[in-house]
Amino acid sequence: MKFISLISQLKESYHDDIQYTDNQVCLLGPNSSETPIAVHFLYAPMSETLMQYLVQSYKRTIPTDLLAIYSYANGMELFRTMRQLSNGLRIPASQISIYGIPLLSDRKRLEPFNISIEDLSRPLGTPKTWLKFGCSREICQEAMVSESELYVDTDVGTVYQSICSQNSLQVNEQWPSIDDCLCELFEKLL
Repeated sequence: MKFISLISQLKESYHDDIQYTDNQVCLLGPNSSETPIAVHFLYAPMSETLMQYLVQSYKRTIPTDLLAIYSYANGMELFRTMRQLSNGLRIPASQISIYGIPLLSDRKRLEPFNISIEDLSRPLGTPKTWLKFGCSREICQEAMVSESELYVDTDVGTVYQSICSQNSLQVNEQWPSIDDCLCELFEKLL
């Protein structure tokens, strides 16, 4: 997969600024006030047992592109930057998130957002064959410009980007595969 190759190159580019947490989350980038902890989080690869659990617990087929990503990392938080909320509070936010399966429920360590829970939160009109596997955000000068959810049609592999909305599905972009989608989103942020 080209996306995994891009992430491997990204990891190599941070060779002097890589840290690992006690649960093997790879943190890329210096710890600074602009990006608390790191610029990118790559969660430890998903174990074969956990991958089998995911495949067996989901009613539809998990796309091979997503399984390949999980063999590399059990989710990712990429291009983290600060975001200012309407109340003035500043929080870190990732511009690309790929959901995984957290190993712990207490959230005391860095863990990916849970794909099973995130997939339950879907606007009206979302086809049953679509799996929500991540999100993308455009953040400019700490202001949220847009936030979109990423879905893959598990029957055909097509990926759709939908503007976050509780009311209805609003598709604004589509790609032939997860790999094409993530490569394009990633390359826009370089």
